[in-house]
Amino acid sequence: MSQFELLRDALLVSLVAILVFILYKRLLHMMGRQNVQAKYPALDTETTIENDQVCIRLQLLQPMQLKVSVLDENRNVLEVIQDTHSEKGDHSFVFNTNGRSAGKYAFEIVTPHEKSLRYFHIA
Repeated sequence: MSQFELLRDALLVSLVAILVFILYKRLLHMMGRQNVQAKYPALDTETTIENDQVCIRLQLLQPMQLKVSVLDENRNVLEVIQDTHSEKGDHSFVFNTNGRSAGKYAFEIVTPHEKSLRYFHIA
């Protein structure tokens, strides 16, 4: 074998090793992202307004601490609806709008892994 063939073979082996390393790192990254999604599931929510009540429904994929509050336009807390440990499953929370002025309000949902706002309007 000539030196040219040895150099070519060494480069090919190095290229294959680099490609395997890159694929391995991508596989680890994808597996880590799936573990994070399982540990910190996103909240699935639905808000409905009927008569003088606003109802928010959410589904928890695992038991966790859950705090649901109602905020006004200035993000002041008007009412804390729940602040306890909740079991896995579907949950509904109701906010009575009687006596509230028209404007923009929000449900603030706080879990150990996420804090989100779901806005609604009172006419």
